[in-house]
Amino acid sequence: MRIPPLALLVIFCIAVDQAIKRWVETFLTFEELVPVLPFLGLYRTWNVGIAFSFLADFGPAMLIGMTIAIIAFVGWLWYRADAGKLYARIGFALIIGGALGNLTDRVFYGH
Repeated sequence: MRIPPLALLVIFCIAVDQAIKRWVETFLTFEELVPVLPFLGLYRTWNVGIAFSFLADFGPAMLIGMTIAIIAFVGWLWYRADAGKLYARIGFALIIGGALGNLTDRVFYGH
């Protein structure tokens, strides 16, 4: 069985997402600034909501449900996109990969 290239992109995104998060959890101290450039720093924290903790009061079950609904909607858009719309299809694959990475964190780690 051959896996479609864009499905491999989704899998790659999830793997990279989880690897980076594991690295951050292992090597960065929680809530301590790590300067990278004069205008940029890394800061390890948890996002208990969506995008900068927006909707954090919704609770985990509601956020998991919303994430699944968004993945389904973007998957539907991906399915409906013309085969010639390669950049759109790549974009949909990247969005779904990122959303699945976030869903993994929410389900297994609560954030």
